[in-house]
Amino acid sequence: MSQRSIHGCAPVEAHVRQLLETLPGMISIMSADGTLEYVNREFLSLVGVAFEEIVGTKWVTFIHPDDAQLVLQEWVRSTNASQPFRYCYRVRTRDGTYRWCRAQARPLSDELGRVISFYVHLTDVDDLRRADESLRERERTLRLLIDSVPAFVWCFDASGSIGFLNQRAADYLGIAPGDNRSRLRDRVHRDDTDMTVRTWDLARVRAEPFSMVCRLRGPTGSYRWFEVRGEPIRDANGCANHWYGFAVDIDDSVQVSEQLKASQDALEKASRMATLAELSASIAHEINQPLSSIAANGAACDRWLSAAPPNMVRARQTMERIVRDARNVSDVVERVRALYRYGPISRAQVDVNSLLRETRDILLSELYRAQVTSDLDLATALPLVDADRVQIQQVLTNLIHNAIDAIGDDTSKSTRRIILITRVVDATHVSIAVRDTGPGFSDHQRAFEAFHTTKERGMGMGLAICRTIAEAHCGTITARNLQPCGACVELLLPVAATEDASSFLQPRPQAHTRDCTGVCYLVNPH
Repeated sequence: MSQRSIHGCAPVEAHVRQLLETLPGMISIMSADGTLEYVNREFLSLVGVAFEEIVGTKWVTFIHPDDAQLVLQEWVRSTNASQPFRYCYRVRTRDGTYRWCRAQARPLSDELGRVISFYVHLTDVDDLRRADESLRERERTLRLLIDSVPAFVWCFDASGSIGFLNQRAADYLGIAPGDNRSRLRDRVHRDDTDMTVRTWDLARVRAEPFSMVCRLRGPTGSYRWFEVRGEPIRDANGCANHWYGFAVDIDDSVQVSEQLKASQDALEKASRMATLAELSASIAHEINQPLSSIAANGAACDRWLSAAPPNMVRARQTMERIVRDARNVSDVVERVRALYRYGPISRAQVDVNSLLRETRDILLSELYRAQVTSDLDLATALPLVDADRVQIQQVLTNLIHNAIDAIGDDTSKSTRRIILITRVVDATHVSIAVRDTGPGFSDHQRAFEAFHTTKERGMGMGLAICRTIAEAHCGTITARNLQPCGACVELLLPVAATEDASSFLQPRPQAHTRDCTGVCYLVNPH
């Protein structure tokens, strides 16, 4: 009796029932036709009803309407095939919401193989399913982000095989994850292949980042420039087994850079040609005056020698002037060439007053022919300047010629005047000003432009040369219109280093009472 009480049916059934009630899961027993015969407390706790409200076929009403028909079809299929039942569906819980559950049922068959009942284990997988959906959504968002990036995103393993490509890269290159490095190598321009392979091999050996620029062939067969960068990803042992990176299309930037370089080369060539043209025009402009003087003096010498009797004294004087002008031509050419060589200037201490008188004396015949009066208003005890005498005389000659041309025939003989003025500006500079009674400037903003002229036969180089000479002497040349008419041109030159210019700033008697009105800004463009 005691043996039967221990191993009999009643004690075993009690143990089994106790086991089913305490298992961490929802257990149920169903007949072959789908009638619910038993559920444990875990199942009743989920749905929140008594066993009588779910027994039989009432359990179907607790399945989500969208899932009920599919669950019944799967149940019938498993019963007919005597196969286990596995399916996920939503079950209505005690608070009226639905939770995803995974049902796994194993059939119990008789000796003929017919299903008698199913033993079902139901697991709440709602949290797991939601987490999985969230993970898939994040993955989808990340993939969308990577595919939308305006660049190629990739991953290679240490052998160079492609592990990942975003959609943009796959569409352009026509390759897919899993392709080996030879497929990608075929997309690289043949002129860039060796450099690309060396860069990748060196990065792989050293396990370090790499960066390179190469051309990649697109789906149309054309090549575009890309900047490619890669970064090694190390495993727990510190070994670099993958490289992640990107490639950015820089073809437009490369094309713009090449066009800019071509433009710069063309500009440099044009600048050299312009410099050559300016040099040629400068030499032609500067030697025109002494050559004209040589021609005039040659004709005069011929007249003196042809007289009866020949005037040998005048002829000799004229020949001396011809020799002087010829030497002046040589000096002018050499000085103009020096300007455009940007070489050192041949400087010496120059007496500005003496140079101004000499320049006026040279041009007296032209002043006489133009019926223009010239006056000198020179400061006494003017300090010396450190300058090239010939070049400064070029500037003064140009300015006086411009003043003569500006006066022209527009004024009466009583007002056809040029005033040459020198002054001490401050402790470091002296001023040479040329005033005329002409109409003034028509466009002072363009006065210094090379080849810009208002003269019918002018070359537009005189003022450009004057500015170049002034700047080469660390000076300035400026001018402005006067009221009611006329123009004032001023050349500022630094005082020689040996001069104590402060001593010249003391009030001293002047040679004349005239003064240059105001500050000048531009050169007379006439």
